[in-house]
Amino acid sequence: MRELSEKELEDEYRNLKMTDVPDMWKSIERNLAPKKQKKVIPIRPIASLAAVVAVVLLLVPVVRSIRQSKSGDMAYENSAADNSVNSATSNDGWGETEEQTNDQAQAEEDIEEEQEAQSQVTLMVLIQQVQEAENGLLILAEVTEAEDSGYQPGEQLHISYEYDEKAYQKEDFQGTLRLRLQKEEENLKLLEILP
Repeated sequence: MRELSEKELEDEYRNLKMTDVPDMWKSIERNLAPKKQKKVIPIRPIASLAAVVAVVLLLVPVVRSIRQSKSGDMAYENSAADNSVNSATSNDGWGETEEQTNDQAQAEEDIEEEQEAQSQVTLMVLIQQVQEAENGLLILAEVTEAEDSGYQPGEQLHISYEYDEKAYQKEDFQGTLRLRLQKEEENLKLLEILP
């Protein structure tokens, strides 16, 4: 075999490039087995569903305990109302008379008033700070006289006041004041400033 010059080598290369070479990749791909499509499971809907299930499972015991506590309150109210109804005159068991209905309503009102009165306290406090909130005021105060309210002198209180018909202003809360407050769970709500 003879050696090719550089020019001849280039010519041979160009000729080779010019000739049609069948596209082998297309025939190779046709003969390959089809690819299996992987199933993609969307995670967001599953995670959302799991979160909803978890919240429902957590709420069930809470709702049960609330219902039980309400049914306990209702049992107390019903027993007081039953005592009131039993003391009224009977009408041969054919339903309640108007007098019995009124007595029951009055008994329920009396129980509600008693419960509300038990949740109210009167305290003498020294106002330390007053801040405006979205629909009222937030008051930081120190107890100076507590009577038999369960609070101790020197104890710090956070009191909320929602604007109402009395409409106390920020300037009304200075120095030492006697306040009537409503206990609502862990919160104290201002009802009025006493003289």
